Amino acid sequence: MGAGSGYGSYRNFGSLFITQASQQVEVEDYRRSLDIQNAVGQVTYTLDGVDYEKEYFVSYPAQAAVMRLKASGKGNINVVLSVKDANSRDYSAQASGIQYATEGISFSGKLDLLNYFFRLGVKPRGRKAKVEATEEGLRITGADELMIVMRGNTNFSERDNSYIYDASLLPDSIDGIVRHALAQPYKQLRDEHVRDYRSLFDRCRLTLTPDNANILPTNELIRAYNGSPTPNPSRGRRGEAGVPALEQSEVLPLTGERGEGLYPLFLEELYFAFGRYLMISSARGIGLPSNLQGIWNHSNRPAWNCDIHSNINVQMNYWPAEVTNLSELHMTFIDYVYNESIGRSKADGKDTQWQKNVYNYLSTTGRDGGPTQQRGGWFLSTENNIFGRCSRWTGQNYAVANAWYCMHLWQHYLYTLDKDYLRDKALPVMLSAVEFWKNRLVRDESDGTWVCPYEFSPEHGPVGAVTAHAQQLVYTLFENTLAAIEALGMKNEELEIDELRSYFAHLDNGLHTEVVPRANGETLLREWKDVSQQDAGEWPHHRHLSHLIGLYPGTQINPTDCDSIYQAALRSLTWRGMKATGWAMGWKVCLWARAKDADMAYMLVHNALAPARHENTNYYGDGAGIYDNLFDAHPPYQIDGNFGVTAGIAEMLMQSHAGYIDLLPALPDCWASGSIHGLKAQGGYTVDIDWAEGKLTSAVITSPFGGAVHVRLGDNECTLDTHAGKQYILDNTLTLLQR
Repeated sequence: MGAGSGYGSYRNFGSLFITQASQQVEVEDYRRSLDIQNAVGQVTYTLDGVDYEKEYFVSYPAQAAVMRLKASGKGNINVVLSVKDANSRDYSAQASGIQYATEGISFSGKLDLLNYFFRLGVKPRGRKAKVEATEEGLRITGADELMIVMRGNTNFSERDNSYIYDASLLPDSIDGIVRHALAQPYKQLRDEHVRDYRSLFDRCRLTLTPDNANILPTNELIRAYNGSPTPNPSRGRRGEAGVPALEQSEVLPLTGERGEGLYPLFLEELYFAFGRYLMISSARGIGLPSNLQGIWNHSNRPAWNCDIHSNINVQMNYWPAEVTNLSELHMTFIDYVYNESIGRSKADGKDTQWQKNVYNYLSTTGRDGGPTQQRGGWFLSTENNIFGRCSRWTGQNYAVANAWYCMHLWQHYLYTLDKDYLRDKALPVMLSAVEFWKNRLVRDESDGTWVCPYEFSPEHGPVGAVTAHAQQLVYTLFENTLAAIEALGMKNEELEIDELRSYFAHLDNGLHTEVVPRANGETLLREWKDVSQQDAGEWPHHRHLSHLIGLYPGTQINPTDCDSIYQAALRSLTWRGMKATGWAMGWKVCLWARAKDADMAYMLVHNALAPARHENTNYYGDGAGIYDNLFDAHPPYQIDGNFGVTAGIAEMLMQSHAGYIDLLPALPDCWASGSIHGLKAQGGYTVDIDWAEGKLTSAVITSPFGGAVHVRLGDNECTLDTHAGKQYILDNTLTLLQR
């Protein structure tokens, strides 16, 4: 990413070209595949009567990209390897140019702030194999096999306030990684990579089809899937009095009979697994979150700078982390939040960029221009980069991202019960965010409550209002911070707990209703405290559902605490409709699943798997769906939609946010039989669920720490007195079975 005086953007590193001489114009039997169970890509084809195979993977243990070229017969690997530095044109003054030598290929350069270095090494096999450096590239001839190892890096520092370390260390570090990998047999590198990857991937699996269901190329699978009908919502809320019926344009036009082959269920099963593959592949290593395109940006001018969007996108990227058993991968996001909010200041005593933002961007009244009277805490805007910088888009009108980020810190504790983490990392960040809001909150003269001034309900409606979105988030921040203090047994002498409780007691919770005439006079959840949805121009079909954050991923909105608020929220959700951009359909899956409406949640899954129809940005859902490689389409490509649907599917099958484990809360009729093994519930419980003919056959709950756990299945419920490391098997009446 370039930085300098501008905002910067993620950039492409470079490209590898493999040129193969041939007398034949076209290859035969070309096949390209990705094995997501092993995270290995492959290309096979026949050319001039020779069968070729390219296999490649990126190894976390080896910290390198590895490729192997094989050919039938002897000596048939004859290729020229060349590379392109994707940044040499824009930063030509400090680009080294491509260096070809028999030991490999390298290039280096400097962006506005960061230096970069790349190394490619080769290891050919075969008695007649030769390596020659030419002006065109690295020529390999007469090889039976060829192993290629690549590594590129920058001198970015995730902890230092300068964001860089000594660039002179890059070449030796990268050369050492490449040499070490080349010294190992390909099979050893591959086996090590697969073991490492599967230690994460194999923890959780959704099964809706037999193992032989994968019979179509992915592009054909998507189109076959969308030729099968999805059921009408028999248990859904549409069609009820005062609630709009589904419009034809809101659900894909479908023909044919469902059940022709296994492809409908298989795509849904595959998409869940693919989301976890993407998380494992993009959320490991350095303490930076996956961005709008994960790590798969190929452009130097990407959409929205391929940045870190804080008004739902980066948060959605981590929604599957805890529940699908990838808890440690949550830490790349959490570490980023810790480092940028307070961590860097602890390292050298200087304010972090996010701490500076408090007085660079905001005044106590919320108006831009001038330092605050009371500085404290940290703040970030909607658009952010890896250097702690934020753009000015909605700059002073979206201050609440810090509260949303803190929700992730607290959730990680709820799933792990790691008190060292809570005390040393999560709570200090949460307390600093609370300090910011204590300084910023103002009294609402109409009712005396504390409100967040000059906010924005992403991304529509009045700018500078009191929003349900901000109120729900800040209320949750104060509530979770008090719960964290209690969990750690901290006393009022250590913290100003009484003051925090006083603020919380008078804090507007963002849960208000209004009658909206153009919603057939229905009572809906308010989106703005002092502006009616009757007057919001883009209502009701806007892609953002910001005022429903208390339903998901929050927990404020529920039928137990206040059913009238819950019903108003569901009516609001219904009026938002079934069409949306790709990521927004992912959010709607999660919201309808949290509402335990299987048909509506499933219909959104189906709509999210439509073939994407164009690349241009469209904010009204036209063209949204998935591309032929299963990437989510906003459009254009945004990875958050992949993660949103994955989290939503998990939410349909198990929930644990309400203080108990809820089995199959939103199981759709189409998933009549299946299983999901390895889900995680709050408290660290591992949950395996099997069902047939739409009913639970067994559930296995593994307790990590012991203690009482409540379990529900429809109207049935039980309490298990568990012991650490033990498994408990329940039948469809929640009767405890013995092994």
